Amino acid sequence: MLAGAASVTAEGGDGYPRYSLEAAVAGSPEVIILASHSHGQGPMAREKWERFTALPAVKSGRIYTVSGDLLHRYGPRVVDGLEQLARLIHPERP
Repeated sequence: MLAGAASVTAEGGDGYPRYSLEAAVAGSPEVIILASHSHGQGPMAREKWERFTALPAVKSGRIYTVSGDLLHRYGPRVVDGLEQLARLIHPERP
């Protein structure tokens, strides 16, 4: 991945594969990044993940929400989205 991480969904093939919550949990993510959209995806999406207290991302408090406009609408702003991802995944880097 360009932001310097490996996605638990990377083996899903091309296009827009769908994953069950169980499959994502099985990947034991260290960071969870949720894309918010104008139709209100936010606290409820976080709550769905926070109940999995054994996940490394939940234990370390690394569940983040970013703007879906930056990540899902391809154009010049996708670079802003990648930079935001990189900062969330690697907060120790400048």
